[in-house]
Amino acid sequence: MKIMIVILTSILLAFGAATSSAADFTADMTISTPGEKDTQGKVYMQGNKMRMEMAGEDDEKAITITRPDRKVVWILMPEEKIYMEQSYQADAKMQEWTPQQESQSKLIGTEKVSGLDCKKYQVKGKQAFYWISEQINFPVKAQDPEGTMLLKNIRLEKVSGDLFEVPPGFEKVSMPGMGGMPPGLPGVPKGR
Repeated sequence: MKIMIVILTSILLAFGAATSSAADFTADMTISTPGEKDTQGKVYMQGNKMRMEMAGEDDEKAITITRPDRKVVWILMPEEKIYMEQSYQADAKMQEWTPQQESQSKLIGTEKVSGLDCKKYQVKGKQAFYWISEQINFPVKAQDPEGTMLLKNIRLEKVSGDLFEVPPGFEKVSMPGMGGMPPGLPGVPKGR
């Protein structure tokens, strides 16, 4: 099963959540997967809290809020006013860009991506690349054979704490099955 959007989203969530010193910022996000239509979204960061809004087919929207401080991830479906909750588990492979992680990657060079100076790294032994901006301490671009994630229109600005809470009036529902994200969730290819 190839669900690149979920993989890249998980990478971003794990990286962003592990980054306690990330600057507050907002950005537009594009996830490109070969042979599929690009997925558009928006990212909000406040310290280690992260909110991702992904547009799906038929203008559906899914919002994922990651709260490592509460050890929880919420997936909101605004049209239905429902949300699902799962426990937050940091991915040991994805941590703040540390000297240890840097030692497991090769510095390729520097590039300006979306207006920010970035160091481009290749993960040793893999065709995975990260463009890391010290200004926001977050990957501005990530690329592997499965696809590319790119942040654009990055704005360093104060982000409201309300964006990282479940809005009033939303009903909590159970996560469907043990397989993770349900097919048809905005940003997840259908029929996978």
